[in-house]
Amino acid sequence: MRQHIRSKKLGDLFPFGQALSNVLFRLTIVREDLLLELAGASNAKFKKLDRSEPLARKIYFIRRSCMSLHIALDILNEKSVKKYVERNDNALSKKMVKLRDRLRTAEKELEFLRNKAVAHLDAGNFNRVLQKAGSLEWFVQLSSHRVVDIQWRVASVGAMFALSKQLDTEEDFNKDSHRLLTEISQFTASTIQAIDGILFEHLRMRGYWDRRR
Repeated sequence: MRQHIRSKKLGDLFPFGQALSNVLFRLTIVREDLLLELAGASNAKFKKLDRSEPLARKIYFIRRSCMSLHIALDILNEKSVKKYVERNDNALSKKMVKLRDRLRTAEKELEFLRNKAVAHLDAGNFNRVLQKAGSLEWFVQLSSHRVVDIQWRVASVGAMFALSKQLDTEEDFNKDSHRLLTEISQFTASTIQAIDGILFEHLRMRGYWDRRR
């Protein structure tokens, strides 16, 4: 498969002061963040990141991706996007509206993930977790006599407690964690594709891409 590498000045791709330049520039950053986070949440092996267990690493990157998804929604909710959409009935406008509406539909879930459950580690929510799961011994495994070497499994997977409603047994928790990781990863992947569509349309409108070539 042939690749076309084209170097462009930042100001040519996102001209200062032009409608949506600021918005689209930031969406490129969110896209790259999501790509890294999706890779980090995959089943690939990362020896240095899997000191405790792969699940802990996956949960960390899922937490980050939830924040990035929320940032994408914040960007698409900005006044400059609303103004552009109202004034332009084109493919770029329609793609932005489609992604914005999709993220808005998931807003309650994304808000829960970002603020009440994992990313910000809301104190009230974790009081509920401690009350419900405080007697579960299988979460606490102190694997060393030296504090500095202890692998705090309870901390590694603890961020998933507030997401999972299956805390009765370790098997139930692992199954539910896998389901949640899969759902959020799939949503992240489809969001990346949607952002790609927006950025492609922007490049096409600026004459940097031609499907016929």
